[in-house]
Amino acid sequence: MSDVPLILVMMPIESTIQPVKGSEITPCMECLTPCWLSPSSMPFAEHATRLCAVCAERMARAAKDEGEPLLWGGFLPGQLKEIEEDLKNEQQ
Repeated sequence: MSDVPLILVMMPIESTIQPVKGSEITPCMECLTPCWLSPSSMPFAEHATRLCAVCAERMARAAKDEGEPLLWGGFLPGQLKEIEEDLKNEQQ
């Protein structure tokens, strides 16, 4: 694992966004809102701060206001493939 802390941003289950197949429900570590955790994120979840999108945005804004550098880490291995497969299945 890297020295840079990993923050997984998850979508609340009450959002209109459908989870990818095999997703599990896990709480936001800040507000405890139930959120979707995708299968490709699961191997990283134990070593990450898991936040709902609302808390992640709030914390990012606060960090920016305090002058802390923000770094977008991108997608975890397998996340784009999960999304592509779900989109393909929706079209069938």
